[in-house]
Amino acid sequence: PGGRILRAAEVADAVVYAIATDEGRRWCAEELRGEPLTLRGLPPVPDADDGGAAIDAEVLGRRIDGTVEWLRSTAGRHARGGLVVPLSGGTDSAVAFALACRALGPDRVHGIHFTATSGPNPQPSATTAALLDFVGGDPALRGATVAMHPLDRRADADDDSLRWAIANTAARRRGAWLAGTRNRTEHVMGTYSVVSAAATTQPLLNWWKREVMAAAAGPLRVPTAIVASSHAADPDCGRPADVAAIGIGKLDWFARCTWAGQPWRLTDALSPAEIGYLRGISAYNSFKRSMPADPSPWHERM
Repeated sequence: PGGRILRAAEVADAVVYAIATDEGRRWCAEELRGEPLTLRGLPPVPDADDGGAAIDAEVLGRRIDGTVEWLRSTAGRHARGGLVVPLSGGTDSAVAFALACRALGPDRVHGIHFTATSGPNPQPSATTAALLDFVGGDPALRGATVAMHPLDRRADADDDSLRWAIANTAARRRGAWLAGTRNRTEHVMGTYSVVSAAATTQPLLNWWKREVMAAAAGPLRVPTAIVASSHAADPDCGRPADVAAIGIGKLDWFARCTWAGQPWRLTDALSPAEIGYLRGISAYNSFKRSMPADPSPWHERM
């Protein structure tokens, strides 16, 4: 207060005191975990899977501007070859690509999209076509490049390690950084690939999925076909049929309650069956939160 520099002990005392109050618990959950300091706790309970339609435009604008500025001050200054962004055809990668273009300029952003090639005359999927229209048709993205990398659907199209290895090699050859596309909802739930740790930077790691959806459908103008694909089941992207049926709004609610340490609020939006199912997914993937692990304590016990 008043610009006074606090000693470490005073800061620790203040945090301990704050945890003793309801308002303080919300402050700690938000501020210490990277949320904006709003003192409002969680957002309104989602009453439908609106895909982020109810997110305040001003809040979303600050999220976009903040991420663009962060990318500009990190990758823009230090990644001499720009950014390589793997484009799956979903909203996360499309939003990451659009933010990278706004931060670095499209001429320093390079996408890589994997296509299946099995069959005598393979045709691009609807998502691939929408992705190419997005990159070629949006003036803010014009000048960026997208490499189409074929994978044999029968042999390796589902091999996530291979895709990340190819993307990492492409980034290394350009002297670029490899951008991941993991959002915070995936991070909390653990529904991401372990090999995605190969990414140099994760621009969406502070974005909840509903925020990604809102930015895609609104100011970033991602095609409807790509936005709609995020509501459909896609086990390869960590979204099995049961998760897709629960919906993005409820999934975000579970992740945010878990992140903020407020499990008692889960029942505001989720049924007991849904809570049990999502807790099972989170528990199954909990090992990812400690990776890469430090083996020294184990060796010290031997």
